[in-house]
Amino acid sequence: MPRSRQFRLLVAAIVLTSLSLTPAPAAASAPPRAPATGNQASQGSARDEEKAGFSGRRQVTGTRAPTPAFRPLTVCSTSWRVVADQERSWNSYIGGIGGISPTDMWAVGNFQSPTPSSFGSGDINMAEHWDGTAWSVVDTPNPGPDANDLSDLTAIATNDVWAVGGFNTTGFIQSEAVHWNGSAWSGGSTGVGTPGGGKNLLNDVTGFAANDVWAVGYFDGDNGFGVIVRRTLIEHWTGTSWSQVTSPNFGTGSNDLFGIGGTSASDIWAVGYSRATTTAATQGLILHYNGSAWSTGTTSSPIPGELSAVAADSATHAFAVGAGPSPNGLPYAQIVQFTGADWTGVTLSQPSVYGEYLNGIAEVSSGEYWAVGAFINSTTDINAPFSPWNAMWNGSNWTGNTNMPAPGTSNDETFSVAAPASGDVWAAGYYTNSQIVAKPLIENISGLAAPVMSGATGGDQSVSVTWSAPCSTGGSTVTSYVVTARDGCTIHSVAAVNAFGVGPESSTMPATPTGATAPNSLSACSPGQYSLTGSDGVAWHPIDSINLSLSFTPSVNSFAILSGNADLWTAKAGFNQDIGITVSGGAFPAVAGQPESWKESGGFAGTFSPNAAFVQTVIPVVATMTYTVGLVWKTNKPDSGSIFIGAGPLDAGGFSPTRLTIHLVPQSAATVFATSSQKQYGLTGSNGSTWVTMDALSLHEAVPVPAGSWFAIVSANVDLWTAKAGFNQDVGVAVSGTGFPTTPGQPEAWKESGGFAGTFSPNAAFVQVPLSVTASTAYQVSLVWKTNKADSGSIYAGAGPIGGKFSRTTLTVFLVPNTDAHLGMSTQQFGQINSDGTYWQPVDSIGLSTTVTPASTGSFMVAGNADLWTSLATYNQDIGIMVSGGAYGPGTLVAWKESGGFAGTFSPNAAFVATDLHLQGSVTYKIWLVWKGNRVALAFNQIFIGAGPINTHFSPTWLTAVQLSSP
Repeated sequence: MPRSRQFRLLVAAIVLTSLSLTPAPAAASAPPRAPATGNQASQGSARDEEKAGFSGRRQVTGTRAPTPAFRPLTVCSTSWRVVADQERSWNSYIGGIGGISPTDMWAVGNFQSPTPSSFGSGDINMAEHWDGTAWSVVDTPNPGPDANDLSDLTAIATNDVWAVGGFNTTGFIQSEAVHWNGSAWSGGSTGVGTPGGGKNLLNDVTGFAANDVWAVGYFDGDNGFGVIVRRTLIEHWTGTSWSQVTSPNFGTGSNDLFGIGGTSASDIWAVGYSRATTTAATQGLILHYNGSAWSTGTTSSPIPGELSAVAADSATHAFAVGAGPSPNGLPYAQIVQFTGADWTGVTLSQPSVYGEYLNGIAEVSSGEYWAVGAFINSTTDINAPFSPWNAMWNGSNWTGNTNMPAPGTSNDETFSVAAPASGDVWAAGYYTNSQIVAKPLIENISGLAAPVMSGATGGDQSVSVTWSAPCSTGGSTVTSYVVTARDGCTIHSVAAVNAFGVGPESSTMPATPTGATAPNSLSACSPGQYSLTGSDGVAWHPIDSINLSLSFTPSVNSFAILSGNADLWTAKAGFNQDIGITVSGGAFPAVAGQPESWKESGGFAGTFSPNAAFVQTVIPVVATMTYTVGLVWKTNKPDSGSIFIGAGPLDAGGFSPTRLTIHLVPQSAATVFATSSQKQYGLTGSNGSTWVTMDALSLHEAVPVPAGSWFAIVSANVDLWTAKAGFNQDVGVAVSGTGFPTTPGQPEAWKESGGFAGTFSPNAAFVQVPLSVTASTAYQVSLVWKTNKADSGSIYAGAGPIGGKFSRTTLTVFLVPNTDAHLGMSTQQFGQINSDGTYWQPVDSIGLSTTVTPASTGSFMVAGNADLWTSLATYNQDIGIMVSGGAYGPGTLVAWKESGGFAGTFSPNAAFVATDLHLQGSVTYKIWLVWKGNRVALAFNQIFIGAGPINTHFSPTWLTAVQLSSP
């Protein structure tokens, strides 16, 4: 389709960021429904004759002769790359891609609702926009309750884009057309009704002016002999309305139009297929518009099969692509060419012995066309997965390229192609992830190569990255570079930016920020998975002495707030997993061979259920003394089996990141208050409603707030467990003083730790709450607990013992200026039905999100705290933190944890997920909590956030972002 070749120079500032993780799907089992494989394919549209690429290509036998190897289309080190986009829930795909410039692109398709409609899967229109930096989803209208599907689009101007497809309101498909006016999508039904009294659908669209847009497809109509078959449908937008235009059909069998394109309002081509009789084989159908009427195009010999798309560069030259049957019935890709008088076949080497197709074509000039499709990527297996491929016309011949990335675990297919500028080419379709769920696939080749990373060195609260320029710019000058930590931890990469947008990323290098700036914030992180086999239950082992270890030398006497966050799980029931924080240097270790603090994560009652374990302690450290901190682990008793750290993995993002964090605060600041106990506590006969102080002496803290304006970040960390199945344990932080308690007899925050499905399984529970406190006022903070309902039995705090001491229970208060704290909170309960195990859904896009615009560049502690539980055993719940803005684009997952529900139901886990972010000054970021199931859910499986309620309020869910340093 023609498109206005407008070029807009993208000039972006160099952006330095850290700890970002590209969103990606998670691994698991087969879904309850098949992946989308094309226009209307998953929507019950009764489409018995499909566009090339959507038909039953595998119901054949035999093979073709092997074909010559394809030459990769590369210049320097450039190649096709997958560009991350924003996926939506369940099966989704992109049917069309296009735009007016390399930094103003659109892609359209559909995704499935988690809850099917009365007609079918409840498919929803989807549109994504590329601004040169990132793809982001833009809301679109849905004219029907089901089968809303956008097939293709045309971009006339930045504020004039049309997308067409179909929808279902009364049990059969009707045409839809939606319009982008520069600020929003609007529209729905084209208003042509149901020609012939049956269903109708639009497959493609092209535009030449704001009042001259054409769309093609089919409608069910009479063939003249009383038989209802498909008839060609052409609709025209004149600036005020859509209307049906008379179009020819060939024969008495079905006719369908799949593609449209041309050079002007008086030179338009439409292609598809026809049947001479109702039972005859399909053959290519070509129609032409001369400015006044549509007629059948000239072909000296029949074109077998179907034509899917067409493009032209002049009134005497055009190409169409599709697929046709070979003598043994296997489909082969075909290209036909118009040279001014006739359409004839073009020689093309076939990439597969089992079949392939071409489904989209884009014209750049008479000497440059691009076509895309998919092929069966095997020489021995007809049921092998599909892989994407493309072919390029260089003015004299077509050359194929099968070296397009295939990120899926099974099928990867491309349906549409666009070339907004010479050398900048986009392809779109879908891939099938490890959950066997279809997700959008967008790929690009622009000639812009990746920079060559040469170094990454940790500095004082920063990382210095060096690189050399790309070996090829694709003909557009590089204007800036973007540096990002790609794994949510310490692995950095760099990408160049030019008029095509952000290019491919370089290879990665690790680096960890260091330094002595106070208050200091250091973080070590790993997205790897770890295992420990045959632990004797006594000896502590380093988890990762390289990536999960930190050394620091405080410049002044300080308090070091030490934290470890990991997903712990076991492959063998009856054993728990212990995680600890070790310290060496100065007066540490306090006890040789033992960590300063540890927590026990429960696996006694079941297996494969990760616990988002969090262990925190506060130690005093001395100026100029060097300390080394690391994470260690073991089993709670001798175990010949294995325990693990790290849930997942996500398809492209590794396992849930394990993090070690150190926050240094000068003792002279008088802003850290901490107390702890290594006793074990028991509570018998709780009535389920009265909160009881756990230890009025050791777990009670006086907090004198100094002059100024402060938030108190109050945290409690405790191992909770029960001796009796069917009961959970609640832990809270109670505050007294000016303005508190907010509700008499109730803590300011609480979490529920699960024991419902089993016993003797400690949960490393963590509860955190930010509170606005009054200057120059003394507060009292205590740890309180109870059962979740009346229980004649006992609950306990503290696991172990080790050397006569139980796992340390801590109560910590950290004062931060209120200008440095950004918060989101909700006391609602949230539910999510039928998660696809991939799509990260916002928990509460209003209440559990916050916006941060740092006055200066600095480190931020970002955390989410929620009670997670499930209504159905064998499923876990994932919670994550998403960030947008700056180099994070429209949304990047920066941390996540998996909470276990595999071995039982109704057992909340006081999950805590935390990360450190290095945010740029004067850049606006949005941070929000997201969640999903750990794998594809069975019908109506439901996961929940929020335990209780107590006085109509559920356990509070918190999102906090606190600035810790400003280097």
